[in-house]
Amino acid sequence: MEPLSWPDRLRWQQGDGVSSPLILRLCDALRAAIWRGDLQPADRLPSTRTLAVALGIGRNSVMAAYEHLLAEGYLYARHGSGTFVSTDVPDEFHRVGTSGPDETTPAPRPALRVSRMADGMSRFAATLPSRHGQTIVPFRAGIPAVDHFPWPIWTRCLTRRWRAAPQSLACSEDSAGFLPLREEIAAFLRQGRGVRCHADQVIVVSGAQQALDLAARLLLDVGDQVAIEDPGYPGIDGLLRATGAEVIPLPVDAEGVCLPESPVADGCRVALLTPSHNYPLGVTMSLSRRLAWLGWARQRGAWIIEDDYDSDFRFQGRPLTALQGLDVDGRILYVGTFTRALFPGLRLGYLVVPERLIDTARAVRRLSDGGGSVVAQVALADFMRDGHFTAHLRAMRRLYAERCQALEQALASHLGGLLRVPTVEGGVHLNAFLPPGWDDREMVRVLAKNGITTVALSPYYKSTKVESGIILGFTCWSEAQLNGAVCHLERVCNSLLSAPPMVR
Repeated sequence: MEPLSWPDRLRWQQGDGVSSPLILRLCDALRAAIWRGDLQPADRLPSTRTLAVALGIGRNSVMAAYEHLLAEGYLYARHGSGTFVSTDVPDEFHRVGTSGPDETTPAPRPALRVSRMADGMSRFAATLPSRHGQTIVPFRAGIPAVDHFPWPIWTRCLTRRWRAAPQSLACSEDSAGFLPLREEIAAFLRQGRGVRCHADQVIVVSGAQQALDLAARLLLDVGDQVAIEDPGYPGIDGLLRATGAEVIPLPVDAEGVCLPESPVADGCRVALLTPSHNYPLGVTMSLSRRLAWLGWARQRGAWIIEDDYDSDFRFQGRPLTALQGLDVDGRILYVGTFTRALFPGLRLGYLVVPERLIDTARAVRRLSDGGGSVVAQVALADFMRDGHFTAHLRAMRRLYAERCQALEQALASHLGGLLRVPTVEGGVHLNAFLPPGWDDREMVRVLAKNGITTVALSPYYKSTKVESGIILGFTCWSEAQLNGAVCHLERVCNSLLSAPPMVR
């Protein structure tokens, strides 16, 4: 009798109608052959190339399956001789003295998978700059000057109220957030940003990203079109796509994001805008463009989500009134955060919803996460009520303006002939545009090897003409530290002039 072919020995089925991943199916087939006795201890397996040809699959899949079973203990490898069935199969799967088909043949295992939403969000998150375990060195962006934060005052705010009435506060569980904090936020926004709101419209969240997620849950169905800025923060793009929405990127010019003109965007019912400060370009939307967007929303019966990114740090003149403050139709959901103004670990932000959405927004928040911790909310309410928040903002505006100017001057002095650095009117970073043809992603990798932290500009573009540059933060370092970092940056850039990192 001729020996069985490998497809027969493994009882192999090709992929038609089989949903399990290929590598897992091959692992299962090899295990089952061992359990049945079709593969005996010390049997030599064919080479990965031979088995791949016999089964009609890729060699990489066979290699991965072998490695998986080597790790589990079903196989062992002998250098120069090949791969063999282990003489000591793992006890929990050993089949000795078993009887009956249920005992000798392993039950098929349904493939496990995550949702399309989770898979999409995971893939998008992998493209974002990682900050986990990252050392805070120049020119990492988005880190406030925490050494200038009034920690003793914050500590007093944190302990004072809890000493006075710990039991009542411990039982506070309003899903919209601690009422005194919502009152302080509403008052601050009315006075400082021209936002039309009261405390019932404010929902306290864990930051801008959660506020955007809540807004998307409120407004978007699967298949809905949503307009976003191009370039813009990739995390927003990924969040919106995860809801099943169709994202329509719109270019940003000197007046801010352009209105949709293509018939492709005729179905847009939501637009997500950053009128105060586009990230990463830093463009502030003009008043005429703001009014045009309000007209667009009114005409289309559309919503606008306004992310008031970096509005707290404008260095020249008073900021324009928030888009929400110009809206008379109740079409705007307003997003803000305390992360950049105070410190990232605070994890507090807010979403201001129109009156007509108050009940719905509270219900969605209650079902999605029930509400945030009240501990920091209590402290922040007192911190704002006693005037410490606005005082800290004023101090940080002055400090960041000085540091921004110091970085601009250092770049002009040391790298003015190589990098183009537009003047900024506010924010916590600036952009340095590279010479034509330079690859900013490769540049970032080279700089990282030399101890300089930057972020490439090009990945923030989605469909429009891509600019190549690096994003430089300045808020967390003294003028002397920034000057030293620019000198180091100059040395690295000069070393690249003979063989620059070009786009391939």
